[in-house]
Amino acid sequence: EREPLGPVVQRSGARTKFTHQFRGAPDGDYALVLFHTSFERKPEGQETVTLEHERDGKWRVIGYTIQ
Repeated sequence: EREPLGPVVQRSGARTKFTHQFRGAPDGDYALVLFHTSFERKPEGQETVTLEHERDGKWRVIGYTIQ
C-alpha cells in the first residue's frame, strides 16, 4: 500500500523486462516495467508495474508492487 509512504516526490523509468513466463500465471507475453521512485517517507523505492499482452492485442496492467 502506498499511503504510508506519502506522495511521490520523483519517479524515473529504470527498465522494462519482457518475458513469456511469470510466476503464478500461465505462459504468455508479459512486461515488467520498473521505476526508481522517491516517496516522501521512503526516499529510495522501486515500483514494478506488470502488464499482460492479451488476445485482443492490448497490454493491460495485472499487477503493481513497491519495494
